[in-house]
Amino acid sequence: AHHGIARGECMTYSIGFRAPSAAQLVERSADALLSQVNEHQRYSDPGLNAREAGGRIDTAAVQRLRDVLVSQLDDDALLARVLGELMTEPRVSPEPQEPEPITWDELHLLFSDTPSLIRHEQARFACSTLGEALQFYCQGEALCLPESLLPLVEYLCAERYLDSQQLIELCVLPDAQTLLCDLWSRNLIYAEGEECGSPDY
Repeated sequence: AHHGIARGECMTYSIGFRAPSAAQLVERSADALLSQVNEHQRYSDPGLNAREAGGRIDTAAVQRLRDVLVSQLDDDALLARVLGELMTEPRVSPEPQEPEPITWDELHLLFSDTPSLIRHEQARFACSTLGEALQFYCQGEALCLPESLLPLVEYLCAERYLDSQQLIELCVLPDAQTLLCDLWSRNLIYAEGEECGSPDY
C-alpha cells in the first residue's frame, strides 16, 4: 500500500523488485524440462509385489516419483536459463518493430563521437556461465555466446551508463561487435543525449 501526504508539489517514486511467484517458477521450469526430456524416460516400480499392491500408492511410490522429478531438475544450467529468461522478460511487450541494421564500422564511428551510452530504461540483461557456454539473457531471450565475451557481457549487465571507449576495447572480437550492433539496432542501448523510442523486443 502507498501512504503519505504531499505538503506541496512533489514527484512520487514507486520502487519494486521482480519476485516471480512459485507458480511462475514451476510453470517455466516445467516448460524448459518438457523441451528436453524424451519418452524413454519413464516412471518404474521394479520392486512392487503384485499381491501387496492392491491399487495402493504407498510412500515408496511417492519417493520414486520424487526421485524422478528431482533428477530432472538437477540441472544448474537449465534452472539458470529459467531464471535468466524470466527475470529479464519485459513486463509489457509492445508491437514488434523491424530493427534498423547497423554495421560495426558505423557503430564504431558513432562511439568515437559519443563519450557515453545508456542502457534503455526498459532493457533487462543478465548472464550465466553455468553449462557449456556463456548465456546472455536479454528481454526474456537466451543467447549462447563464446566465453571470450564474458568481460563485455558482465559490463553490459552491471552498468546502465556505458563508456564508449571501454565498449570499443571490449569489442575486438567479431562476435562482440555483432552483439553490440544487435543491441543498438533494437534500441536497447543508445547515445546519451539522444531521444530513444521503445526498445524492440
